[in-house]
Amino acid sequence: MNIEVYDLAEHPEYAYAVANIVFRASWDRGQSPEDMCLMDIIVGLEDQTPGALPMTFVVIANGETIATMKLQEREVEHYDVGPWLSSVCMLGKYQKTYRGAMALRAGFEHAASTARKGGAGHLHLYTASDDLIPMYAKVGWKKWEKREHRGKLVNVGIRSLAGSE
Repeated sequence: MNIEVYDLAEHPEYAYAVANIVFRASWDRGQSPEDMCLMDIIVGLEDQTPGALPMTFVVIANGETIATMKLQEREVEHYDVGPWLSSVCMLGKYQKTYRGAMALRAGFEHAASTARKGGAGHLHLYTASDDLIPMYAKVGWKKWEKREHRGKLVNVGIRSLAGSE
């Protein structure tokens, strides 16, 4: 399987595909179309600067855009640490599949490498779903704790970047 990970700011031709994945994932999480507009997502993605946070990564497996994630400086309110891996989204048909797992792993490793090159010693992530913690734990996320974020209790994980490549 051929998996490629790109910084969207350097490959804006993937903006529509990434926006579509984010829109579908939001719809699946129960957000209504009135809460988000596909064009607003695309404009936000196209406004990113190459080499600077926030960075949106696009994950392509065998020529198909199947996942996206964002590396950014801050994410969870009242938790002054960073950087954060956020907005992890995947096309539904690849969730819980080998291809999807390999694509996410490649995206996570790319984000970790990018954060490490920027001088970070740790990478942070949050999820509202307890069911996702084992999947994230398999790729190095540890030290889970509960935190309040946007009025909801979420799980915050930390991944050490020391000595990993």
